[in-house]
Amino acid sequence: AAARLEPVTQAGLVSGIEYSVAQGQWDRLPDWKQLAPVASGVIDRVGLPADLAMGDHFALRLNGFIHISRAGLYTFSTTSDDGSRLYIGDRLVVENDGLHAPQQSAGHVYLKAGLFPLRIEFFENSGGQFLRASWSGPDLQNQEIDSQFLFRATPQEHPPEPAAD
Repeated sequence: AAARLEPVTQAGLVSGIEYSVAQGQWDRLPDWKQLAPVASGVIDRVGLPADLAMGDHFALRLNGFIHISRAGLYTFSTTSDDGSRLYIGDRLVVENDGLHAPQQSAGHVYLKAGLFPLRIEFFENSGGQFLRASWSGPDLQNQEIDSQFLFRATPQEHPPEPAAD
């Protein structure tokens, strides 16, 4: 059996998740290690960034953390046109790859209470563009992953400014 996923400790979290975008034409999800992002930013929920001025032929990666308030079995799903995948930590939970009209795929994972890395990958070849992620779990009816559960690490390069007197 796969090892249980363990929550992570991450200081300095703020709301929102990071995204990066790369250009290219694929019919399966590309390997992000081979890509050079052309745009990046922050959005407050899982989806296509509203200001994303991309036509067809791009890939999108969302990176952040998801907060689990109660231990238990969670079901995650993505609905996408074209392919998408959802990872919790290093575990591939949802596999929804390939060229297709909006379709939903789901997966299940047992999570303890705490914070877990979340990564969602998506690519668009041509046609419609659609990406959504939903979840359900203990005390959680199936719903889109709300911004109150999504976080990102703050960049650590710059020490905080001293408070003004």
